[in-house]
Amino acid sequence: MIYLKTPEEIELIRAACDLASRALGEVAKEVRPGVPTHRLDTIAREYILDNGGRPACLGYGGFPGTVCIEVNETVVHGFPSNYTLREGDIVGTDIVAELNGYNGDMCYTFPVGEVDPRVMQLLRDTKESLNRGIEAARTGKRIGDIANAVQTYCEQHGFSVVR
Repeated sequence: MIYLKTPEEIELIRAACDLASRALGEVAKEVRPGVPTHRLDTIAREYILDNGGRPACLGYGGFPGTVCIEVNETVVHGFPSNYTLREGDIVGTDIVAELNGYNGDMCYTFPVGEVDPRVMQLLRDTKESLNRGIEAARTGKRIGDIANAVQTYCEQHGFSVVR
C-alpha cells in the first residue's frame, strides 16, 4: 500500500530535513586535519538538541553516535571514534534528525585538506550520479530506474557501486 503524505506532513518532513541540513553545515565547518571524528559527532548532537530535535541514530539498534562517520574505505554506518582526520582523507557523514515526529536524513562526503585528484574526481562523479538518480525519480518510474541511473553513470566514469 502506498501512503501519501498530506501537505502538513510534507512541511514537517521539510522542517526535519532543514534541521539535519543545518547540523550537517555545522559539521562541515569543522572537517579538517587534526579533528577527531567524535568531535564531529558532538557538534551534530549539540546542534540538533539545541534546535529542538532529537538525534535519531543515537541509540538506534545500539548505535553509539549521532552521525554515521565513514573515513576513506569505510562504506556505511561507521562509528564516531578517536580517529583524527588526516590530510588527504575523505569523511562521509550521515545525519538523521527527528523533529516533531518526522526524520530528516542528510549525508555528504567531505575532502579533508588536499586530496588526491582521483579522489576529488570520485567525489564529483558520485555527486553527479546523485543528480542523475534524482532526475530518474519521476512519476511512473521504478526504484530500479533510479538505481540504474546512478550505477550507469558511476561505471561510465570508472567507478563501481557497492552491491
